[in-house]
Amino acid sequence: MRYKYHDAGVASFRLGPRHELVLQVVLDAVWNPLTSCTIELRCGAIGNYSEVSTFCMRTLSRVVSPGAFLDTIDSVSVTNETCLISFSESGCLLIRTSKIQELPV
Repeated sequence: MRYKYHDAGVASFRLGPRHELVLQVVLDAVWNPLTSCTIELRCGAIGNYSEVSTFCMRTLSRVVSPGAFLDTIDSVSVTNETCLISFSESGCLLIRTSKIQELPV
């Protein structure tokens, strides 16, 4: 992974028709001093899409105050076939995919 996700805020998410999840993430400047502060973390061709979409709709869809984050990321761990995202409040989300992109916004 190119960025460090510790203490990053999840500003929004969207689920795509091609079994994808896109998280708009505001990176913490302390851990990422040389980069822009907002990126999109995109996971495509998700093998366990039903579980991922259920998790996101249940935990990240809550109403928050304007300017507040949906949650904060503690860590992101990637292997060849999985991406594990640990959220501060929502718990852990295991995504079965090998297609992960980090895109500047």
